[in-house]
Amino acid sequence: MDLEQKLRKSAKHEQDAVPYDPRQMHRMSVTIHKRLQSNRKPFPFVVAPIVVVVLIVVFLSGSLEHFRAGVGTGKNIEGENNRVIEYTPAPVISDRLTKMLNMMTSYDDIEIKKTGPSQLTEVFLRADEAYEVETNKGKLQVVIFPENFDAERIELDEDLTRSGNITYTFTGTELKEELLPLRAKGPTYVYVKNNLLFAMNNSSLVGTIGYVFYISEVHTDILTSFGMNPDEYDIYKRVGRTGKESWSEKQLKDIAIIALRPPEELEKGDLMPAIFFKKGEPIANIIYQKANGVNKLRQYRWDQAIEAWILEQKKSVQGKKRKRE
Repeated sequence: MDLEQKLRKSAKHEQDAVPYDPRQMHRMSVTIHKRLQSNRKPFPFVVAPIVVVVLIVVFLSGSLEHFRAGVGTGKNIEGENNRVIEYTPAPVISDRLTKMLNMMTSYDDIEIKKTGPSQLTEVFLRADEAYEVETNKGKLQVVIFPENFDAERIELDEDLTRSGNITYTFTGTELKEELLPLRAKGPTYVYVKNNLLFAMNNSSLVGTIGYVFYISEVHTDILTSFGMNPDEYDIYKRVGRTGKESWSEKQLKDIAIIALRPPEELEKGDLMPAIFFKKGEPIANIIYQKANGVNKLRQYRWDQAIEAWILEQKKSVQGKKRKRE
């Protein structure tokens, strides 16, 4: 059994740790219900739970750095009276979007193909910026509001009753009414978090984005509980993908194997171990959280003389227990 197979097998422990978002499920259920009502012939449907499995060792190719040069083409918004507004390409993407995209590609096998101005540009009067992000899993409209803005109060309002003429708008914030309603070829799905809003036509992306934010927050809580500044560390997947820290294949492989030992420490409901490298130092931290909220840390230092990771310290501290809804 190779390393990836071992990781996939061990990742089954994480299945019970995936959060369930009842608000998002409600929104999706309402959307499906509206679509069913718009059809003359009823048909049954089954809503299946989505289980997200996190793999520690996944190597992705490419980097986000070249997106900072600015890419993408202009997009149009078609208003209620078929008025068309053209937008020119954005010259660069912001640091906030770059940070968010880095987080997404560090926690999931999402590949960023292209960025450009969003069709939601100017629709939200209080938004700072908006982009369309094309990924290998579909397109995202990303709206970024001021830091103190609560985007989670925004909700999607769709009209799915007219076949071939689906329209949508938003409630909970100020909008540019002359650009509304917006049109879509199919249902629109929305995920909101803090001051960010994501709109997409792929329902599976909702779960992916939600989990990325969830697991990132958990890891940040674990690191800070041990007095570590998350900005000073890079997660394993990002290091393996970018190669910026010049870690060797042996170093990456060996610490990944160590992260799974001893397996008897992992129990059902525990968070899978994650590896964080200290920037500029030969230090690797293996962190995870027990189902009862206890955070675990094993810190290793690379010994160049013997070409091996040496355990320096083990710590445990009570952290924030993950919510189970």
